[in-house]
Amino acid sequence: MSHRPIKNFFQETHHPLLKSSELNWISSGDLLSKIAARSETSLNAQKPKAIIFDLDSTLFCTATRLKSILIRYIASHSTDHAAMDPAWIKLAHQLESIHQNYSVPATLFQMMKRFHPEDQAKSLVKEFWPGFEEYWKEEFFLSRNMTVDPPYEGSVEFVKKTVEMGYSPIYLTGRDYGRGMDGTKHALRRWDYPLGSHSHTILKPDRAMKDMDFKQGVAQVLNSRFDVHFVIDNEPENLAMFAVKIPSSEIVFFHSIMSHRWSAPDLKADLSGRKILGLKSFAD
Repeated sequence: MSHRPIKNFFQETHHPLLKSSELNWISSGDLLSKIAARSETSLNAQKPKAIIFDLDSTLFCTATRLKSILIRYIASHSTDHAAMDPAWIKLAHQLESIHQNYSVPATLFQMMKRFHPEDQAKSLVKEFWPGFEEYWKEEFFLSRNMTVDPPYEGSVEFVKKTVEMGYSPIYLTGRDYGRGMDGTKHALRRWDYPLGSHSHTILKPDRAMKDMDFKQGVAQVLNSRFDVHFVIDNEPENLAMFAVKIPSSEIVFFHSIMSHRWSAPDLKADLSGRKILGLKSFAD
């Protein structure tokens, strides 16, 4: 388990956004300068200034969570699968943030190729995944497993600096309240992210809600209650939605793992003259 902020992690390379002319890369220092400049020129005194931060794969790395779930699953099911390949135990213990991509089966396949030829690795993952999928889907969003998540290096200090500039941090996540609020609050407190009356932590009220539907509805409410200057998220389709729902905000893409879903064929029009700012690290 990692007890330190994550410096090295897998960054997806196959997504339309990464090839878009509407994406401008920026360092964390330059982004903080933009945030400070925006704060100083803000003319809306009627609403509190806010920045929206996603959690999973934006502030927190979830690789340690996946690793702990995988180790526990293998330990609890080894007697059910007498013929389980011993490489699974080695794979689980060697899994680190640099190996995790968005697709769990793809992550397992890339790791399994360390121990077996490609065809055999593919076959082993195909056999293993159906049983693990059901276990993973339930365990991944339980509070007890979220508490092991380490932050990305520099993210805690980054959020603190925005608070010093007068911003309210809004932690907006697709985790659901019933299963995940306790673990979410625990992880935020453990790593000393800013909390208190000036911050807001928003989770889905119903686990069955789709993340996009949830965030889209919340975005409309936040746009009416806050002067949202920046939105930071790792999911391109969320960012495209925020660009429309919160037209006054700057859109920031945190480059970690992401779904390959893409529902923004006319991104340039959605951005209304803005560029998506790309951030590779909170610590550069």
